[in-house]
Amino acid sequence: MPEIANNLMPLITTNLSERPNLHRNTIISLVPSITELLFDLGLGGRLIAVTDYCIHPEPETSKLPKIGGTKNPSVTSISALRPDLVIANKEENRRIDVERLARKEINVWLTEVNSTEDTSALLQQFADCFDLTADTLQKIEVLNNIFNQPTPSRHSKVFCPIWKDPWMSPAQDTYIDSLLSLCGAINVFHKREDSRYPKVSIDEIVNEQPDCVLLPSEPYEFTERDADQLKQLDIPAAKTGRIHLLDGSLISWYGFRALQAVPLLRSLLMRS
Repeated sequence: MPEIANNLMPLITTNLSERPNLHRNTIISLVPSITELLFDLGLGGRLIAVTDYCIHPEPETSKLPKIGGTKNPSVTSISALRPDLVIANKEENRRIDVERLARKEINVWLTEVNSTEDTSALLQQFADCFDLTADTLQKIEVLNNIFNQPTPSRHSKVFCPIWKDPWMSPAQDTYIDSLLSLCGAINVFHKREDSRYPKVSIDEIVNEQPDCVLLPSEPYEFTERDADQLKQLDIPAAKTGRIHLLDGSLISWYGFRALQAVPLLRSLLMRS
């Protein structure tokens, strides 16, 4: 997301801990993973609206008003609800919508999570700014301990696409890449510098010779048909049967889903 206009910065913060006087009674979330995280932190009761894509947890999110998608939220509807805080994300939301909200004099917390370290920092901001229970703080500590574990000594070369037609892969400076690295993976397209999510060709996939392929269910919903296509390639993952479909939210939704994701990914990556 390009830089926010300077005249709007007083209403937009990237670090909530630096805004101790910001009212935080009612919240609108424009980020599905953060909506779930708010409920996990015991703050779901503050939500007064979410996006159409905020579907977890059920049935709680189905009871909340919807204000459009992550890329096209209704600024008019949000303004009418008069939230104390709107939570957005640099990757998932558009700069133009964040600026429109600020022009309506709505406080926006613009988050950015590109690594497991960023996840820990985000959780710390929640802990600093909200009254979380002792159990919730303990849960955050457990997650941070997992993030601080040493990476396995054995590494697998992994291809983990996020899209097809064209094929696209996460590269460096992405949460998926960081999580895979923590779990003992070498992301075969980590070093690509042309994009955080570069387009890749079948020939490039073959040239990288991944030991393991992970096919997530989102943002593109990979299926057995896609797995069958990759099984035809001359790559180690096809020869050893290490092409796996998995719940995409486990690798792309930052927050407590990592409690499930890390042991699962380490198990898949350790299989020979």
